Amino acid sequence: MYQNKTNLSEIIHIYKEQLEKFYRLGIGNMTEHRTIVTDRLIDVTKRRLNELQHKKLHMVRGLSNNGIK
Repeated sequence: MYQNKTNLSEIIHIYKEQLEKFYRLGIGNMTEHRTIVTDRLIDVTKRRLNELQHKKLHMVRGLSNNGIK
């Protein structure tokens, strides 16, 4: 059976690639999807990446956000 599931590590990898692309293009330039790279776009992407990495860390350690294992 085909499973269309993206795991957390893959999503984190995508966010890291996006950040690399934004830095490579530079502020004020446009992505291939005609999105203008801004400080805010970079900040939001970094924040979400941090959230996902934090979630993965808790999953690996067997912790949850509410402290219940």
